[in-house]
Amino acid sequence: MNVETKPVGAPGPEDFAGKFCVLSVALDNPIIINRCLDISGPDPGAAREPFAFFFVHGGGWAGGSRGQYYPIMQYVNMRGFAAAAAGYRLCDKQITAFDQLLDVRQSYAQFVKYLQKKTGEAKPKIVVMGSSAGAHLGSLLAYAKPGECGEPLRYKNFELSGDWVAPAALIAVCGTKQMIPWPGIPDIIWKSMQLAAGNDYLPQFEPLFKQLSPAAYFCQDSCPTFIVAAEHETLFSNRLNREWHDELTQLGIRCEMKIYQGQSHGFLYCCDSPVQQQALDDVLNFVQSLCHTSSV
Repeated sequence: MNVETKPVGAPGPEDFAGKFCVLSVALDNPIIINRCLDISGPDPGAAREPFAFFFVHGGGWAGGSRGQYYPIMQYVNMRGFAAAAAGYRLCDKQITAFDQLLDVRQSYAQFVKYLQKKTGEAKPKIVVMGSSAGAHLGSLLAYAKPGECGEPLRYKNFELSGDWVAPAALIAVCGTKQMIPWPGIPDIIWKSMQLAAGNDYLPQFEPLFKQLSPAAYFCQDSCPTFIVAAEHETLFSNRLNREWHDELTQLGIRCEMKIYQGQSHGFLYCCDSPVQQQALDDVLNFVQSLCHTSSV
C-alpha cells in the first residue's frame, strides 16, 4: 500500500471545522488515479462504536469523488464510528461498472485489514453506505460474493484474495435494485447505465445488465438494509425502492425504507439541514439497533 499526500479530486481536511484527518491509501504503485481509499478514525472523546462505515460515492458512474463523503465521515467519527471512503476508476469506453466493483471490493478489503489490525477482530462489522451510483456499487458489494457478478478480481499486481468478510449492513441512498430499464426511465440515467454496463441494451448484452442488478443477489443471507429515498427522486424509482424493500422482507431480511419529504436525488452528502440531520440520525439508529440482534 502507498500513502497519498492528498486525495485525488477531493477536498482536504482543512476544509472542515474541528479536527478531521484522513489516511489516504493508494492501492497501486505507481498510483492509479481514484483507486484510493481514505480512512478516518473515531474522535478520541467519543464512545467507540462496534461498527465502522464504508462509503461509496455517486456521480453517474462517470463522475464524483470519495471526498464527497468527508462531511459525513466527520459526522460519524464524532459519534464514535471509524470510517472509510472509497474511490474508483470512472466509467469511459474502457472502464465499466464491473471494473469499478473490483476497485470498491479491493478498497473494502484494505479497510477490513486495517480494522483487523486496529481492533484485533477477525471479522469487523462494516456498514456499506452509498448514494446513487455509489448505492448501486455498494449494493453489489453487500449482496454478492467476490466474482459473483462477473467482475474481475485482479488489477495489475493487486489481486483480491483471502477470506471475504461480508458487510454487516447496507445503507442505500437514492439507489436502484436493477439495471434493467423500467417504464419511464429518464434518458439521462439510462445513458449512464448503458455506459456503466459497457454496451447498449441489446439482446446479446442483456445478461450484463442482469449481472449488474443488485436484485439478482437477494437471498436469505442478505444483510440488513436501510433504503433512504427522496420524495422528489428524478433519476431512479421509488416504486422500485418499495419493491426492493418488499422483496427483502419476504425473504426474512430486515429492511427499512424511509422517504424524506422535500428532498431530491443525492441529498445526503452533508449534514447541514434538519432533514439531512434527521436522515443521518435514522441511519445511526438503524446501525446501533443491529447491536441487539443476532443477524450480524
